[in-house]
Amino acid sequence: MIADRSWTFGWREVWLLAVLLSVAVPRAYVLVKSRSTLLDADEAVLGLMARHILHGHFPIFFYGQNYLGSIEAFWTAVLFALFGATPLVLKFGALSWFCALLPVQYFLAREVALGLARCC
Repeated sequence: MIADRSWTFGWREVWLLAVLLSVAVPRAYVLVKSRSTLLDADEAVLGLMARHILHGHFPIFFYGQNYLGSIEAFWTAVLFALFGATPLVLKFGALSWFCALLPVQYFLAREVALGLARCC
């Protein structure tokens, strides 16, 4: 029986991760050193929600909306508790969600492509 190799982590994935990190790390450094750590309104609401979570209030929906959940605010509250409530930590929360999405999206696209290749 042939083993299913659709979820193995090989050299191609290591190379992709190295390229992504080599692009992301200098951008993060520029973000830290620049004045782009100013907040917009949506980030400010997220920061307020995270601070309220740290004080014991647990919202279900994003403030001012009735459709967006508050999981990002809970994650930001954890980061605030660990590193302090700063604009940079607030931006790092969104960056960490994006970085978590990249490998998931890669493996999902690869699985779909392999499925299409098998059926054709």
